[in-house]
Amino acid sequence: MTYKAPTRFSKTAIDKAGRYVADMIGEYGVDPDGIDEAIDTINSWRESHSYPLKIIAYTLRKRAHKVDTSALISQRLKRIPSVIRKLRRNQTHTMRLTSMNDMGGCRAVVSNMEALNALVDKMTVAGKKNPNRSHELEDWYDYINEPKADGYRGIHYIYKYQSKAEPAQQWNGYRVEMQLRTQLQHAWATAVETYDVLSKEHLKFAHNDTHGDPKWKRFFALAAGAFALREGTSPIPETPINEMELLDELRELCEELSVWRFFGGVSVAVKEMDHWKTKAKHKADQAILVLDSKQWQVSVDPYTKDEAEMAAAALLEIEKRNDPDILAVLVKVEDLDKLRTAYPNYYADTEMFTQALTEATAHDDASED
Repeated sequence: MTYKAPTRFSKTAIDKAGRYVADMIGEYGVDPDGIDEAIDTINSWRESHSYPLKIIAYTLRKRAHKVDTSALISQRLKRIPSVIRKLRRNQTHTMRLTSMNDMGGCRAVVSNMEALNALVDKMTVAGKKNPNRSHELEDWYDYINEPKADGYRGIHYIYKYQSKAEPAQQWNGYRVEMQLRTQLQHAWATAVETYDVLSKEHLKFAHNDTHGDPKWKRFFALAAGAFALREGTSPIPETPINEMELLDELRELCEELSVWRFFGGVSVAVKEMDHWKTKAKHKADQAILVLDSKQWQVSVDPYTKDEAEMAAAALLEIEKRNDPDILAVLVKVEDLDKLRTAYPNYYADTEMFTQALTEATAHDDASED
């Protein structure tokens, strides 16, 4: 399998293309002259992260499976609509496309906090043991001990790819983001993304601004607080520290917002297109996931290693349509049968989230006697 070499475009040209697209097209809108050319430049930069992403994801896979054999590893290149949205959120224009840390991203979802802590320890020990042979750890964020105010929890590492091998040195300095989550943290994060897709509110990006329904924002923060209590981790900022107060407020919002009806309705309504199963799935190692939130259906188109360029071109074609009802991503997982587990938001699958929410909000009659 071949991987895209570093883009032929200069960083100045890449940053200029990113800013042009963000300023001209917005999240969704008319396509001005030159937009395709600018998007092609952005895509060239994105695709050139494929090789360093593959190597760093392989490292994550080895370490994660040593602490949790059931760990689920996935990887993806950042969606162009997400790139545009991130640039647009930076109103001062100080953010540059080439400085984004997550153009390539991989993730490990492990069973519980015990496994996650063990994986963090393994990452730390490995970095100290072979500092000259490891990729450069540029930064890391502990959103478990210091969760975000919106309720997000997880561990993020920002690595700069490093190699002493002559052919691979051309990727030195390329950044890849690595995320570590428990299954419960993953269920919460993908529930937020599911809500965003179907409501078009983008709560994932709206905690510190006026966008998004404040009651749903509050609901997700409280739900994260309940899950943090269950996992014995730090509380969510601006939520009650007292467990009874937190759960009482959470129950009230669940009832007011009809949370179970909302998530139960969309999970039943979204249908999976099964025509993709006719392909030799066992030979594929990647797939384009497409959620049509207007037709309420998800489709999966798998590709083999030899079809990597075809897959990338197909994704770009979808993204250039700039359709607000279409969410598409090219992903890699160890087993395509695990796509739904790795990316449940594309299936509007919030079963684990709603089950955990039900358990958290269930009244303990014995404690009330």
